[in-house]
Amino acid sequence: IAKGYAVDEFSGILDKFKINNYFINVGGEIKVKGSKIDEPWTLGIEMPDKNSRKIYQKLIINKNLSFATSGNYRKSGHIKDKNGNSVMTNLLSVTVAVEADKLSTAYADGLATGLFASEFPGSWFSIAEENNIAAFFIFEDNGRFKSSQTSSWLKLLE
Repeated sequence: IAKGYAVDEFSGILDKFKINNYFINVGGEIKVKGSKIDEPWTLGIEMPDKNSRKIYQKLIINKNLSFATSGNYRKSGHIKDKNGNSVMTNLLSVTVAVEADKLSTAYADGLATGLFASEFPGSWFSIAEENNIAAFFIFEDNGRFKSSQTSSWLKLLE
């Protein structure tokens, strides 16, 4: 959650100086506030591929939100389960969004990592849905990228 925490610390400085429009990105953990010259901020969820930086899903942001993404596609094996073993799953990427005025980017970062490391195959979606977590998942199914999002994600980003 260090990158999420860094975003929160930096945004606190900007808020202290009454800066009302910003887009902070520290290693993919993001906080947006206000707008970009009267236009909504846009960001992209990247394709979970270590050899590419292509955008999988483009987002238009009309409110103050924080985002955190977790996955093993860039640093394979860096997320461990409770026994210290690398998480091996068909889940490639999970992005969590939270209302930035209510919850921290570090909180979103912790949720994204926790969902990615969930113990039971496929449980990540049901855990997020049952706990009203705004989450977007990219997973592999028969060699193809597929995605799903929770109802909370749809509501938050409408």
